[in-house]
Amino acid sequence: MPQTPPSVPTGYWCPRCGGKLKREASRGPGMLFGLIGALIASAFSPLKCQKCGPIPTNQLHADVRRKYRTNSILMVTAAVVVVITAVVVLSIFKRDH
Repeated sequence: MPQTPPSVPTGYWCPRCGGKLKREASRGPGMLFGLIGALIASAFSPLKCQKCGPIPTNQLHADVRRKYRTNSILMVTAAVVVVITAVVVLSIFKRDH
């Protein structure tokens, strides 16, 4: 049974050892596709504890899991907004010239 989260307002915590979790994002998509690739790769990357290794999301406390999913959705949304903004700006510049 996952433990309740500590009273730390930011970040993700490991349900096994209480350590800090980080998204284990690959640098490849970010290097290849820039900001959009980095956002999408980070949104779908698993969480990893420095001590315990990869942590499946089903082992996270419900509040932490909700925050993780919400942040993933926000990252994908940000990537879509960047693409739409770039298309709009490029179409405006193309129309003016």
